[in-house]
Amino acid sequence: MATRILLIDDEENLTELAGSYLRLKGYDAQACNDPVEALERIERERFDAVVVDMMMYPMNGLTLLRRLRELPNYAQAPVFVLSAKQLSNEERRELLELRVAFLSKPFQPRELLRRIQAEVPLR
Repeated sequence: MATRILLIDDEENLTELAGSYLRLKGYDAQACNDPVEALERIERERFDAVVVDMMMYPMNGLTLLRRLRELPNYAQAPVFVLSAKQLSNEERRELLELRVAFLSKPFQPRELLRRIQAEVPLR
């Protein structure tokens, strides 16, 4: 079974681009453009890593990340945040506490791949 990555962003073009690139590199990259639906999938399915946008509706990325970390299978899972949002000091502190890696948008797919490869080797 391939290493599974869930990409969560309300921008479909971003999840398509990043997903295509990760699949090309051997990952089973799945996309979800609705954060509520994504959380439901996370509760039902097992992913090796999750990539989350910060600014989404109806649930923002920080709320999703808090809920994700409460789930036993995801308490220690590699999680990456992609965001164009300027983070407040409080948000930065919380991301550190949640053990989340941060990448700014716009981003290079190679940089996302490099970060994922460092945390989640291909199977």
